[in-house]
Amino acid sequence: QLLERRGSPLPEVYLQVLPSLLEPPLWATKANQPALTRLIKAYISQAGESIVSNQPLFHKILGLIQFLMMSKMTDHHSFAILNAILCHVPPVKFPEFLPVLTSTALERFQKLPPASNGKFLRCLIVFFSLYMAKHGPDMLMDQMEAAQAGLLEQFMTHVWAPKMLDVVHDGTDKK
Repeated sequence: QLLERRGSPLPEVYLQVLPSLLEPPLWATKANQPALTRLIKAYISQAGESIVSNQPLFHKILGLIQFLMMSKMTDHHSFAILNAILCHVPPVKFPEFLPVLTSTALERFQKLPPASNGKFLRCLIVFFSLYMAKHGPDMLMDQMEAAQAGLLEQFMTHVWAPKMLDVVHDGTDKK
């Protein structure tokens, strides 16, 4: 919480701690993952440009996102970090990394069971929605079409539109 409330720019000592927070043994314990995710999001929101300019550090974060995305137990953490990047990293940097992450997400999506209503699908829809709301549809459309011709149209008609209510519905019975 201290990091979330701290004003920008972050002191260098904070940025020196970040690489140690990305070490795999810390993320191996499931109980650590929610707090670490929140902390990484706070770092990105406070120092997104500094993090992106440090290529090795940023690549470590991107590797973490890919690692988390490949498991159904941790995929929502990857999207939380990815959404923070969409909001706090300059869009000129997106072509350097978003195609790889979008491809990873689409590969995982294509492996989902046909009747899936899980959190991955909700997270993916929120990610694509945020992507288009913040930066327009062109880059996303190009990436989806590069992955597979006609994928965007299929995704919009068979997934996005029918599942959007599941995304916005909070699941509680309001009587």
